[in-house]
Amino acid sequence: MEQECYAFICSLDKWHNYLSGITFIWETDHKALTQLNKKAQINKRCERWRLKILEYDFNVKYIPGSINLMPDYLSRSPVDDAEEDPDETIHLISKSTQTDILNVNNHSSIVAAVETCAMKLRNKTLDDISNTKLSSDSLNTSIEENRITPFSIEELIQAQQNDDYSKNILNNIKKYKNYMIKDNLLMRRLNPPVPYVPQGDFRKTILQIYHDTAANGAHFGRDKTIHKIKQRYFWPSMYKDI
Repeated sequence: MEQECYAFICSLDKWHNYLSGITFIWETDHKALTQLNKKAQINKRCERWRLKILEYDFNVKYIPGSINLMPDYLSRSPVDDAEEDPDETIHLISKSTQTDILNVNNHSSIVAAVETCAMKLRNKTLDDISNTKLSSDSLNTSIEENRITPFSIEELIQAQQNDDYSKNILNNIKKYKNYMIKDNLLMRRLNPPVPYVPQGDFRKTILQIYHDTAANGAHFGRDKTIHKIKQRYFWPSMYKDI
């Protein structure tokens, strides 16, 4: 409860100039906080915060977590593989009013200005690319250095040898064409091959890191999280676990 309450306090501080002196609605999926501005709180810290926000005129609206989707979307990492082309955004339509913001036929001078701006942006981007000399090796090294790895190869090998499922495959590798052994590590035959992760804490650690850690993705959606993990690890129940 304290975390949600503190998030609200921080928001009030940030947007004080806009919220002070008006009536507004605070929407939350934490039901206990619906009474924050109505009665004293048992939690001493929340009570101090309650007294602090009495200067604001607001109502609290409870929204069940199952339908309170927008905060979850806002916490997800941006997807950088779908860049918007400035040349394709000349004709804009407002979804809220379903009316044209920019009419190409009636505003040719504005369109020309937008096209000029778009061309300048594209030329600047091309200049930046030509002036930036990064080899693929150095770029990959930088990415690998910034990525958090949950355990060492040696630890994973030891975990495989202690796991009945992977130990059976290791001892009968010729029967399992979808697997291979490389430097004592059991690998799933993919392109490229990835290590098999035995059941237990290792899987939980991977899921936690690739879901919550900024260096590895930070709260992507389910499909994106699966894709990122599949590029580096394998276990049969991956889709179910994620």
